[in-house]
Amino acid sequence: MQTRDNATKEEKLHQLLAWEKEIHWKEVKPDLHNDWFHQRNEDFKRLIPIYEKEGKKFEQKANSIFTAMSAGLKTGSDPWLYNFSKKELLKDIATVTSFYDKERKRWEESGKPRDVKDFVKRDETKIHWTRELLNRLVRNQKIEGANQVFIRTALYRPFVKANLYYDPNLIERTYQIPRLFPIGKENKCILISEGTPSLSALMTDTLPDLDVLPHTQALPLY
Repeated sequence: MQTRDNATKEEKLHQLLAWEKEIHWKEVKPDLHNDWFHQRNEDFKRLIPIYEKEGKKFEQKANSIFTAMSAGLKTGSDPWLYNFSKKELLKDIATVTSFYDKERKRWEESGKPRDVKDFVKRDETKIHWTRELLNRLVRNQKIEGANQVFIRTALYRPFVKANLYYDPNLIERTYQIPRLFPIGKENKCILISEGTPSLSALMTDTLPDLDVLPHTQALPLY
């Protein structure tokens, strides 16, 4: 329905009165969520969730499809802990652990100053100080030097695998990944993105990084 071009105000009002008799009006009422248009379907609440984010993980009685889940690995030091070459990776780890041990000894010999953040030498060519690494230094914890037994294959980015130095002492956050991929055992995980407008999904049989997808969450087969 439209009026002719250059119609006067009176003509437009007259046309509206004529249309009012032809249009079948429908009263729209907001629902409980105050939705006026595109009102949501309440059946969604009755669907079984993929996983329960709140509550205990690995709870077999959980009312969800998956009873276990974990965020991907957050190394906090990707340039040092990932490499496509195993040889270069071991060289990097030797550099990191050697520098860490020197700083740990220097901190201890200096009377264990409280402000460890300002005490340590920040040389990005030798180490990247994460919060957990600083905490280990404060605990005067020794970290083993480069050892090939810690090298694992990991999914670093979508369809990109790399060698990971899988030593929990050097990784910022492992979350529940050690339970999903225990040493010597295989598993498969569906990876989904979390907190993003659109859903992304992949499947992997290797350790997943947190940034494979945006805020990667791993849902395991076992």
